[in-house]
Parts: sequence; structure tokens; C-alpha cells
Amino acid sequence: MMSKKHLLAISLGPVQGFIAAARKTRDLWFGSFLLSDIAKKTAKKIYESGGELIFPGVENVAQLDDDEIDKDENFSVANVILAVVENPSEVAKQAEAAAKQAWNMRVETAKKKVEEYGNNILRQDIWDKQKDDFVECYAAWVPYENESDYKTQRQRVMKILAGRKALRDFKPEAITNACLPKSSLDGARDTVLNETLPKHLTDNLHIRRGEQLDLIGVVKRFGGGRKKFSSLGEIAVNPVLPVRAEGFSADEVDDEDQDFSKCPYLAVICADGDKMGAAISQLDSPDKHKAFSLALTKFSQDVKNIVKKDHHGALVYAGGDDVLAFVPVDEVLPCARELSESFKQALSAYKNVSLSVGVVIGHYHEMLETLLEFARQAEKKAKTKNKGKENDDPIYGDRNGLAISMYHRGNAECSVREQWTGNIDERITCWAELFKDNVIPRKFPYDLRTLKDLYNGVKLPENDLADCLKKQLHAAAKHKQIHEAKAQELYAAFGNIQTVDDAEKLVNEMLIAQMIGEVQNKRDKALKGDRDA
Repeated sequence: MMSKKHLLAISLGPVQGFIAAARKTRDLWFGSFLLSDIAKKTAKKIYESGGELIFPGVENVAQLDDDEIDKDENFSVANVILAVVENPSEVAKQAEAAAKQAWNMRVETAKKKVEEYGNNILRQDIWDKQKDDFVECYAAWVPYENESDYKTQRQRVMKILAGRKALRDFKPEAITNACLPKSSLDGARDTVLNETLPKHLTDNLHIRRGEQLDLIGVVKRFGGGRKKFSSLGEIAVNPVLPVRAEGFSADEVDDEDQDFSKCPYLAVICADGDKMGAAISQLDSPDKHKAFSLALTKFSQDVKNIVKKDHHGALVYAGGDDVLAFVPVDEVLPCARELSESFKQALSAYKNVSLSVGVVIGHYHEMLETLLEFARQAEKKAKTKNKGKENDDPIYGDRNGLAISMYHRGNAECSVREQWTGNIDERITCWAELFKDNVIPRKFPYDLRTLKDLYNGVKLPENDLADCLKKQLHAAAKHKQIHEAKAQELYAAFGNIQTVDDAEKLVNEMLIAQMIGEVQNKRDKALKGDRDA
């Protein structure tokens, strides 16, 4: 009797908690790399078991063997796998075994490196327990009779998978010892390191006196390769490096001796696809879903060049429709725009999909986890319509947005958000050029904010309020001797102001632009100095 076909869906974890446990940018990057590698090994096992892979989309299954940590050509795979199989229970077991084997391989690599520094370095009982307590593999499957059932059965299997994940596995409580310090990465698990450690080991693990690592932390530091990943300071200072003119990306530069105070701010990009669920729900066959998966794979591969080669950034993750990257401040707006355009081009065959991008500009001394939280908040803002606006508003509606938040030390957060159709990135770029060329004085946005605050709570007829605001803004510009012919865009922006909220938005745009213009000015001076040398 022939086995019936089934749709098999597998979800691997943990995801956010594992990736977010990071004190260094390389921890963050390697966490993403490792989860992608585990997903690739799992997908490969499903294929070898006779399964037909639907997601991830690969043109050649050999791509799933690509696990060399130092290769830039690696592509990332998301933690959900979908396939057509004939023996779902057996295939699911084999897939889980492959996931655990991929994890154990990295664990053994890290252990061997630690043991090179001597014996009795690891707390072996805690190490073994934490090793076996990591990989989560949830599976669900439904019968798949023919292609006409695909759409319904795919929705059904994903609902069952969500239910399976919600049940969770209540495993025996992990070994804990109240007398042992916890990991310095997230404070959740006991240290696996003994009290006395050789200094050359702590140096190579990048831990300071008093810091500890659990097994996951050791794997992140020693789990594979010595690929360089730029620190926050190295990304921030990239605009003023002489090698910028030679087209180097951030993680190809050795700048241990750089003075990061020259250029202390950097940008974080957090992007996510819009209406992806709706697009997938319209796919009524495995072939159409595979084509969709391949389009996402193409986008994720394009992201590497956009971030690293075109805009001198450092890419943490690009899998499916998710992107996380660190980018120099002077490159962040063109980078964000190019990501959005690339996404639309890769998925041009699918209606209403778009990429919302959250951007955060922050100081390199800011804690990494804080910057990441700010970036996630910016991404949510990018997807959310502006208050008091309709969803179909051509500028302020839902999704397809760009949100930019700046956390300048000593000042409150300022943020702006529009849909891409509003061209807010182009407008801020224009303001930045005017600041860079000293057409607009540095203090001008603060003068505008003072004026805006004067009108908060003032009750005037709407037309009178708008007229007063415009006259005051023009007067402030003339007082600062801003040449009208050189700043036509600025005076045009004054004409568009109708409310105090409009004035506040302009102030925030200009404060963000001022930061970008200052970095551009430092970059140009550095490049000019390099040429003069």
C-alpha cells in the first residue's frame, strides 16, 4: 500500500531569546548564523528523506550544505520549514535529530577550543545539561491528497503547528545552583566556567574580570571560525576612515586604534515584510509557494551587497523578509530605500507586499540590547499608521513605512514616520545637505522647537493658527540669515504647515538631518584630508 502524502511543518527554536543574549555585535551575528545553520541542516535532512521542500526556497539543494562561517555567500534560512513528505512522523524525527546534531557539532567545536587552554576549566555536569536543553523542534502535519487542497491544508497545518508550540514541552527543571554566578550575556543560566581561568582564555573569550558565560555564551564566542564582525564603535567611525574611499565594508576594517569619539553615532536597521501572510494565503499550489520562497531567497541574497558593499554596513541577519543590520549614519537613508526597492522588485509578482523599515540612530556607547529594543520599536512605528489618519492615506497610512528615531545623548528621543510614498528620506537628505553646507545654522531646529512649544495649547481658528506658524517660521529663518534662494525646499516646507503637529514633525526631521549632515561633513573632510595627504 502506497504511503499518502502529507504537508509537514517544522518550527525550530529558541529564536529571539537566543539571538538577543548578546554583549557584542559578534554574539548577535553568530547567534543568527547558528540558528540559520541548524535550519539548513534540518531542511537538508527532510530533502534526503524524500521530502519536497517548499520553504526555504533553494534553486540547488547543495546551498543547504553551505555552513562555512567565513563565507560571505552564505544565505540565511528562517526557522520554519514546510515540505511535502510521505512518512511525516519518521521524517519529523529525523529532522529533529539533524537539528540536534548540527547544534552538538558547534558545541563540541567550542568545547575542544576551551580544553586547549587546560583541564578543569568547565563545570562538566552543567555543560552537559545545558547542551541537551537547547534545541526546540516542533512539528505538525496534515494529509495532502491533491494540489487543489494545498491552500486549505497549508493554513490548517500552520494552525496546528501554532497550537503545538503553545503546548510547549515541560522538561525537567535545569540544574541551578544558588551559589554559582549566572551568565553575563542574559543572567538566565549558570556559568559553565570554573572559578580560576587562564588569562589568555578570558582574553579570547572576551570576558572581563567578574564576567561569566553559560554554554550558549561559550558557543557564541568559540563555536566556529574567527570571522571578524565590527563593533558598534567601528561602524560609527567608518565614515571618517580613509579606507571608506576604497569601498571596504565595515567588517573588513581593522580599527582597534581608531578614535571613536570622532564620529560616535551609528544607525541600526530593522526591517520586516508587510502583508506577507495575506500573500502566502493566496498561493494555491506547492509550485507557487516555492516560487514565492525563491523570491524571498533572492531578496535575502541581495541584502548582503546592499548593506555591506554598497553602504559599508555590517549585516546581522537577512532571512526571508526580515533584516537586521548596523550601518554608518551617512549611509542609512539610501540603504533603507534600496532595501525597500529591492524587496518590491524581488516580489513584484505579488500584490500589496512591501517592506517597512525601522531606523534608529544612537551612540556607540549605548548598550547593545537597548539599541536593539529601540530598533524593534522603530520597526513597529514603521508599520503603524500615524494618529488621526486613514489606513489608505497615501503618506500616513498603514504599513509600507519608514520610521526614523534618534536618541541623541543629552536630548529626548525625536522620531518621524511616513509611508515610502511620502519620500521622507529624500526630504531629510535635502535638509542634511543644507546643514552640511552650512546653509541652515546648527541652532535653527532648536529655535523652531521653541516656537512650536509656544503654540502648544493655543486655541485659535485653524487657518489663523497655520498663518501665525508660517509667519513665525519665516521670521526665524530670516533672523538666522538663511538665504531663501539656497533653501527653497525649507521655505516650501513652511508653506505646508497647518498644525502644531506639522511643525513638530518638521523640527524632528531637521534634528535627524542635522545629525546626518554633521557626519557627512566629517566624512567629506576626512576624504579631502586623505587626498591632500
